[in-house]
Amino acid sequence: MDPDLVASGRVFKNPKACEDTPISTQDALAPAINDSASRPPDGGLPRSMPSRLAIFNNIRATQETPQGRTELFYGASSPFSVLQHLDAHLPMRGVPAVYPNPDMEEVQDGDRSIRSYNYQNIVFDHLPVHTPLLSGFDASTYASAKIALRNFLVTASPRLPLDVNSLCADFEKLYGADQNTPLSSADKVLVIAAIAWGALPLADLPHRDIFLTQARVEAANIMYDINTKTVQATLILAQLEFEAGSPNVCYLHLGGAIRKAFAAGVHRSDTPDARQTMWALYCNESLTCFLLGKHYNLTDEDIVFPQPEDSSYAASFVRLCAIARSAHRMYQLEDKGVTADLAFADGVYARLRAFSTELKAESQILIGGPLYALAGEGLAWHITFSYVFYVTQLLLFRPFLLLCLELHRRKVRSILHHHNGGVEIAVLVSAAARCVGAAKEIVNFCDAMFSLQVGIEGTYYHGFHLESACFVLALAAVHHSTEINNGCFEKLHTVLKLLRRLGTNEPVRSVTAAVEQMIERISALTRTPAMSVGETSGAGIQPSAASASVLDAPLEAGIEDALPALDPLQETLTPGWDHSFSLDDLWANMDWNVGFEAANPLFAGGTRM
Repeated sequence: MDPDLVASGRVFKNPKACEDTPISTQDALAPAINDSASRPPDGGLPRSMPSRLAIFNNIRATQETPQGRTELFYGASSPFSVLQHLDAHLPMRGVPAVYPNPDMEEVQDGDRSIRSYNYQNIVFDHLPVHTPLLSGFDASTYASAKIALRNFLVTASPRLPLDVNSLCADFEKLYGADQNTPLSSADKVLVIAAIAWGALPLADLPHRDIFLTQARVEAANIMYDINTKTVQATLILAQLEFEAGSPNVCYLHLGGAIRKAFAAGVHRSDTPDARQTMWALYCNESLTCFLLGKHYNLTDEDIVFPQPEDSSYAASFVRLCAIARSAHRMYQLEDKGVTADLAFADGVYARLRAFSTELKAESQILIGGPLYALAGEGLAWHITFSYVFYVTQLLLFRPFLLLCLELHRRKVRSILHHHNGGVEIAVLVSAAARCVGAAKEIVNFCDAMFSLQVGIEGTYYHGFHLESACFVLALAAVHHSTEINNGCFEKLHTVLKLLRRLGTNEPVRSVTAAVEQMIERISALTRTPAMSVGETSGAGIQPSAASASVLDAPLEAGIEDALPALDPLQETLTPGWDHSFSLDDLWANMDWNVGFEAANPLFAGGTRM
């Protein structure tokens, strides 16, 4: 049976591509429509296009190494799946547009787009060459380790199930004057992993790379140990790898920590330590899997949810991560049309807003609010809540931004009510604007944090959050609607400024290079000069007059006329929109370029330049 069954002009997503969501029996028995028989006359869009997963597009990535072949899967919510959309809407100058295979598989080949942005380091994990281990601990090592541990305690430990006093005591046993005091393998890994994680954002800290290498070496010593403390140590190792730019290693460690928790019965223990450990596993897996499009190991039934009267930071974080899991289901649902997806997204968004209101009432934390009066645990949680809130909103509404871009590329300006369940372009633009708004809030929040010298060196995954934001901003910058594109190009330069303050380690290095390339591509498409990279290194952003005029001009006489290369289809592709083709049909069948050469800016009149 065809993996995507077409019924009544709709395509139901293949459950394999959606990880967990099974297709209903009624849907599975629906008859398939003969696609070739339903095509309109030449020059129009097909009434029922070949099955595509180009909005909710999962990708595979492969790489040959001396150790063998690496094969990875990333779901549609991952930033890596967006690279294909960036290539489609921001083509590199002199490079033909990407034309997907008409028989696109449920998991698409992402290698071309990954190479296009030189993103191999993050996609395939950044594992540097071996660094020599320390043979002993001298005074400078102790001082560096203590600085790193303090950074960890201030910025990361509030989110983790740790006994801070025991951790500090074990640190002195390991790095202090008396280094002969015995420590269990789990206690030793906890200390070393905490030091390595705290050292990562401190680019100039002596022995920084050695601490990371030591943590990776020590991880092997607890591989077969099963108890609550090894669960906690493995969890810290997982988050350390994420911060270090190795998301797949993080995912593997996280899975190991969850399996150890099951094996040790932590999920069935009613002690506060066990409960906090399961909450931390649940929250970290929720965010890691959402950001990477990965499969969950923990379910809601595996943890004891906090009681309504529990207003602790940890309990609130569990509630927020539960909403993030609901948002992730946006990428896993059966396709029931745009109207149903909009209703689902609005429902999750309402829960986000309600959470924000409750959080402010219970803890006085305002999502994205001022930071200058905060310190310690309150500051750490404020930053964490704000980042997770905005990233969840961004990913929840990102599919609608991609749909708006595709409709714009096809020169579709309006669709009749009764052909799409009442959805209008303005409604889609509003949904897309929520995604773009979240991206801007991430940048604004990070900018405010860095300008106050608050949290800049914390373990908050700044690079990955800015990555999610900049991908959306780049796509939004080339849309014709000012409700979507307003200020996006300038925000990209702000992102570049912030990334450069974070140093040159992964994932920051790859994201920085990608943003520079996005700015160049947008500038080439708009035929305006790119801002010099040197202009973004200072405290302020002064965009060129040309770029500002293009991006801030009114819709009628501005962006539409200023971006001819962004709209290559003209009327030769769609002389008249087929009003019998509904928006719900298009939603499930997005076909970047649909095989039409006119979609390629390098073609003029069907002739290759």
